[in-house]
Amino acid sequence: WLASSVRGAYKNGNNGSGAASHFSQADLAAAAPAQENTTEVGLEELRELALKAVKTCGYTHQEAQVLVDVMLYAELRGNSQGLIKVVSGGLNRAPGHGSPTLEKETKLSALIHGHQQMGMLVITQAMEL
Repeated sequence: WLASSVRGAYKNGNNGSGAASHFSQADLAAAAPAQENTTEVGLEELRELALKAVKTCGYTHQEAQVLVDVMLYAELRGNSQGLIKVVSGGLNRAPGHGSPTLEKETKLSALIHGHQQMGMLVITQAMEL
């Protein structure tokens, strides 16, 4: 449902953070066609609303940006498991959560303890090693 409401709205190639967008025109064209009784929202407006909502769950601005980017990426490709997390409680922090820590690193691998952090954030840290 979300992909149909944002299709075609992302025209300027900027994701709001000053960096180039991960979403091409082909990505947007692949989004489902709009359905009746929907409200179209521009992608930038949706992104800003999602950032504000995610921050209310206790995430930093940087963490919220990662989470929203991943969820929008999924939504624009027809995977409806993305932004629904914002309103369904799927982004609530686990009790006792902490920052991911690097437990072990070799030339070829790394072991990161996620400490009940969202997987999207842990995998982002892993990719930066």
